[in-house]
Amino acid sequence: MDKIIIAYRVSDITLARYCAAMDVNFLVINLDDRSHEDNNQLIEQILEWTEGPQIILCSNDDEKLFFYSQQKNYKVLNTRIFYSDSPQNRTELGLFFSSTYGMSWNDNQLKICKIDDRTTVQNLEDAFVYLIQMEKEFKTGVYDFEWLDKVFEKIASMKN
Repeated sequence: MDKIIIAYRVSDITLARYCAAMDVNFLVINLDDRSHEDNNQLIEQILEWTEGPQIILCSNDDEKLFFYSQQKNYKVLNTRIFYSDSPQNRTELGLFFSSTYGMSWNDNQLKICKIDDRTTVQNLEDAFVYLIQMEKEFKTGVYDFEWLDKVFEKIASMKN
């Protein structure tokens, strides 16, 4: 099986479309970053304008997670999974992928590489799951796509 690439903190359609073009498997939208109406608008835009990645909604609010889990069968996860590499979070992420892909493995087999703006591209490790934290905008709609391009090129070189 290919590597799993997760883009988390996707905040707008520009990032979502970029990630879809880069064959990202999952787009993670943090429901705590905006209002309910803005979340719904972003989700609808992503569904309308992208093809390929599945959407994962995350929040620290269990009521939000329950509400969205009842809508269109969205995949929902607690936000802490994306910010802490604890054994419990690794197990929960492993269970999520087991149910999504019908695979099973022990926690030692689930190698996760977290990537953010402090990550040196040359030092990326080979892993099964890549969690890429999407960058904050320099100004409205402007991101460091050059850095992201290098990240995706490096991951692609390790896929085979």
